[in-house]
Amino acid sequence: MTPTDCRGPSSTRAHPSSAVIIASWRDLLAATGAEDVEGLSALVDDDCEPDLWITDTDTGVEVGSGVWATCLDFPFSLAAFWTVVHEVEAEETARIEMNAALIRSAGCPLRLVER
Repeated sequence: MTPTDCRGPSSTRAHPSSAVIIASWRDLLAATGAEDVEGLSALVDDDCEPDLWITDTDTGVEVGSGVWATCLDFPFSLAAFWTVVHEVEAEETARIEMNAALIRSAGCPLRLVER
């Protein structure tokens, strides 16, 4: 699957597509170039670190990472979708970094492991 030029907030601001209103899963998939929910989840996860997921809700989309998720109800803008994706990514990164700092301050050794 090839992502469109609307992959993230910086690119959506630079293109008229940022004003696109997403009223359904069909609209979201078309706007992102994903074929299905799993494809969109993979697209988002590939663009972010730590891992993120996308799931279908009865009224919209859930964007999650770690133990938290944020839901967007249809309709929303494509720019709002990518903003939520990056906010969830930032919140999970901050949680991971805070936990690492707490472990270090407790005197526990912390070593990074390459994957």
